[in-house]
Amino acid sequence: QDWAVLGQKLQVLRSLLAPIEGCLRLKPFFDTAAEVFANLHRTYVDGAAMRKWWADVLLKSSAYEYGPSGMRRHEVEAYNGWLVQFLAGTEKIKANDLRA
Repeated sequence: QDWAVLGQKLQVLRSLLAPIEGCLRLKPFFDTAAEVFANLHRTYVDGAAMRKWWADVLLKSSAYEYGPSGMRRHEVEAYNGWLVQFLAGTEKIKANDLRA
């Protein structure tokens, strides 16, 4: 039930900030957060139906690929999964930018 409440709380926050949304420019963030929260709730309800979504956590791919980050032991130039969009607010992050 917490996952469903999370989406409701996001909607309340979105409504509270609606008068100043033009200044804050949070629409893309709210849209992405709403999608992620809804998918987290769907995972709780029926995890098997969400396999593709979880497979795309770091890298979007047209095929299911499993293993560490869905990789087959080769490096990628950039990560473009839903977690990148949710946390960084961008379509992709170059792998070199993540290196310490």
